[in-house]
Amino acid sequence: MKNLFAVIKPFAKFIAFVILTLAMTGLASQTDDSDFGDMMDDFDSMFEEAEDTVGQEAENGPSIAASDSGKDFSFLEFYGTVNASLGLVDEIWPTPQLLPYASFNSTVGFKAAPSDVFTIRGSIYAEFPSMEWALDTMYFDYIFLNRLYITAGRTSISWGNTNIFDSNILDDKSSTINPDISILDVDDYEVKKTFEAIATLPIGHGEIEALAIYSATDTLSYGNISYAVSVEYPILGFAAKLFGRMWGSNDAYALPPAIGLELTRDILGFHTTLWTAFHIPAEYPTKLELARGIAGIGRYWEEYKLAFVAEYELIYEDEGFNNYAGLQATWRHMLGSRLSPMVQWFFDINGLCGSFIPSITISGIPYGSLTVLLPIFYGNQSSSYNGMTVNSTSGEPVVMLGAVVSLNLPF
Repeated sequence: MKNLFAVIKPFAKFIAFVILTLAMTGLASQTDDSDFGDMMDDFDSMFEEAEDTVGQEAENGPSIAASDSGKDFSFLEFYGTVNASLGLVDEIWPTPQLLPYASFNSTVGFKAAPSDVFTIRGSIYAEFPSMEWALDTMYFDYIFLNRLYITAGRTSISWGNTNIFDSNILDDKSSTINPDISILDVDDYEVKKTFEAIATLPIGHGEIEALAIYSATDTLSYGNISYAVSVEYPILGFAAKLFGRMWGSNDAYALPPAIGLELTRDILGFHTTLWTAFHIPAEYPTKLELARGIAGIGRYWEEYKLAFVAEYELIYEDEGFNNYAGLQATWRHMLGSRLSPMVQWFFDINGLCGSFIPSITISGIPYGSLTVLLPIFYGNQSSSYNGMTVNSTSGEPVVMLGAVVSLNLPF
């Protein structure tokens, strides 16, 4: 195994160098979402009503034409979002404490498409209370000879079809190998700080995708580049995706090289997902250091605006297994009303602890809503929820009560 990685590594560096070179000389594009993506977009939007939302890039916006300059800039579009939330979160058991909750974030971006094969996109992000702002994205897309698609710049790409646990191996690092429990805290937005070059080659009903991810530093070095490749193709009714990733040698959060497989398929109207990844250290060819697997099932009943997704995650680490389960379900505009109930549940099977968060969102405010929620944390654990420290025990759960008014204004 060690000799195998020694052979692969020079080729991986060469491929990454070629991708970066092509990107810098003007070859770029945009990849498509999975078949299930469109349906799950509707599902995801339901959850946004019951929690904070972060700025998302809009594909369309008002066109800006500078006719007074004598030039046509109709290909230039600006867009943006403003999200604001204000409320109170009260721990009502066992120790009453009342804390204010407030957040504000805004994204202003642009899209310039001077031709059918070339597009430039960018956005600036700002948030409160951290008082941070940054150039969030700046990248371009280009279609080369109507065949090769490459995206390059300050952007991000996500792999994986899971909704509760993190199956995006492109953002994996040693400090976040534990399960993604972002359902417990919505303030998880992170400004992108990498340069990515993404090449996609469609092949029949599938595609091959290769990435070079450069972590920002002052000097250019091979050691700052991570590599990833995937091959996606339908097999026996499944959308099958074989993928792999290697981390840069200078990456402080580097994990051992990983290989994995994802299978997705709709069965009797239910969307099912099986995902697994194995990290294999080159210096320990007989030892499996880290492995993760996720199984999920979900469905969206469009006629009722009812949706759910349930997932199970198994992690092997340090010669031991950890098991986790999660559920998200919502009924948007229940029975045609302005009420949208939702339930979020997370369970650490090994530790016998977790959280149960029922909530109900009341719409009707122009561009806004009111959400009332009752977070309950149970079992022996130390966690946090929206900045509040949570220390529950097996005999004494922590119960909170919150109310948040949220505004979401796209423009």
